[in-house]
Amino acid sequence: MPACHVGPAARLPLGQVWRMGQGLCCQLCFVMFWTPNVSEKILIDIIGVDFAFAELCVVPLRIFSFFPVPVTVRAHLTGWLMTLKKTFVLAPSSVLRIIVLITSLVVLPYLGVHGATLGVGSLLAGFVGESTMVAIAACYVYRKQKKKMENESAAEGEDSAMTDLPPAEEGTDVVEMQEERD
Repeated sequence: MPACHVGPAARLPLGQVWRMGQGLCCQLCFVMFWTPNVSEKILIDIIGVDFAFAELCVVPLRIFSFFPVPVTVRAHLTGWLMTLKKTFVLAPSSVLRIIVLITSLVVLPYLGVHGATLGVGSLLAGFVGESTMVAIAACYVYRKQKKKMENESAAEGEDSAMTDLPPAEEGTDVVEMQEERD
């Protein structure tokens, strides 16, 4: 065994690592951007911007803190669909993202949203729309696969009628008859 080999007990399943990374990213975004004065302190002390500019950045950064959720969902489901080679269902999602993005860029200014808040809010709306479309596509592929599996198992059930075990009642009769012989 090589010296660098790590036993199976020491390794984490990939799904668990993925969920931990997603959770850490979301928590970090929320702590940094939603804790009062933390984002301003980072902007002023570490990046070196003026206090007035830092105050203008708070709302866009808080909106940005929601990005990990739709982006992670989209990435996970897109990866699953790509492994199944079902990428054709992903095409409408990018079109929907552009439509939602343009619509929000046109509508949000009428609601009084301008500047960086408009840009970040529109991007978030686009990602949420795309993630929703990818989730709908994943549900469609999943239902189609499930239906195909049910049809295949039903077809196998008809073919294997000769190899099926007898119902439970008939099996108990056989056991009882063997006990009577002994």
